Parts: sequence; C-alpha cells; structure tokens
Amino acid sequence: MVDSVEQKIQNVRKWADKVTVIHTVTDLMKFAGLKISQRKFRKLKEQPRTLTNFFSHAQSILIILPTEYNAAIAAGKSLQSLEAELSTMNVTYVDFLNLPRTKQEFAFYETIFFSPSDKNRFGVPKEEFLRKVKKKKYDVALDLNCDFELASAYICKASNAAHRIGFFHQHAQTFYNIFFTASQRDKKLNQITYDWLTQSLKMF
Repeated sequence: MVDSVEQKIQNVRKWADKVTVIHTVTDLMKFAGLKISQRKFRKLKEQPRTLTNFFSHAQSILIILPTEYNAAIAAGKSLQSLEAELSTMNVTYVDFLNLPRTKQEFAFYETIFFSPSDKNRFGVPKEEFLRKVKKKKYDVALDLNCDFELASAYICKASNAAHRIGFFHQHAQTFYNIFFTASQRDKKLNQITYDWLTQSLKMF
C-alpha cells in the first residue's frame, strides 16, 4: 500500500516536471517570436499621421477579431454600432476562430481565416498567410484583442495600414500607432470595453 502511494507521488512529480518544462519552452518560443518581430519592424520608419477624421474618412479597413471566443462574440455585437460607418468602407476581417457563426455574421464581407498552421513555431504568421492580407491596401487596421496576442499584433503591423489601432500593452508601440487603454480588463466586461472602443472611434 505504501509503495503504491509512493509510486503515485513519484508519477505526479514526473508529470509536474514535464508540464513545467513544456510551459518554459512555450514561453521561450513566444519570447523569441516577440524579439524576431521587434527586430524586423524596428527597421520600418513610422510616418507622422493626423488623427483628424482618420476613421470616418477611411475607405478600407482590416478588422482583426479576438482570438478568444467570448471576446469575439462581444466584439461582434459592438461592431454592429459601426454599421453605418463600415458600410462606406471596403471591410476585411481576420478570424482566428473559424466558426460557423462568424462565417454567417460576416458573410457580406471578405474574411480571411487564420488557423494554427498559419503561424510558425515562434507564433509569427507565415508569409503565405500575410500575402492574403497584403492583397489589399488599408487605411485602418484594428486589432480587437484586449490582451497581447503576437499573431494578431503582427498582422496589424504587417498590413501596412496608415492607422493601426490596438489596445495598450508594453509591446504596443512596436505594432500600433494609435493606442486605446482598456479600463475594464475583466473578461466578463468585454462588452463594456468594446462598446467604449466603437463609440470612441465614432469621434474620429
């Protein structure tokens, strides 16, 4: 009986060690992906941009939907309040979830679906995927992930949009030139955050 308990304890320890190693490797890969991205984009000089009517006068926009399901639902609801503004633009969505609901909701807009195979081991989107995004020129690119997601931030920057919007985080300056601060970061309050964002965009 004692041997059985000891064996179980040893098995749990081995499992915990493996999990810790996996998490450490994953974190290192993410860190490497961030550094690769920062090094690449550091070479690109940022041009001064005016904020006057940058959204209301935009002719094309790239909207990068959240990678998390509940956040994507909340963002979709908030975007409905921009229906009038978006109706005058050429709209392209990037969807990380590839859900039937998403396909139906955005059926009238071009949607580029992003799958795990579209990024390399460092979490950076592959060039083959980026070519789909770069087929168009965008006046505005909007990353709707409240928390930092390397793939979506990278797509936003790589879009070469004149105005690239994202939520503020410690890496924001590498990828965006317009930042919004999400005062409500609790996932249960995603709707408040996105409603606030869409109303703020209407001011421009």
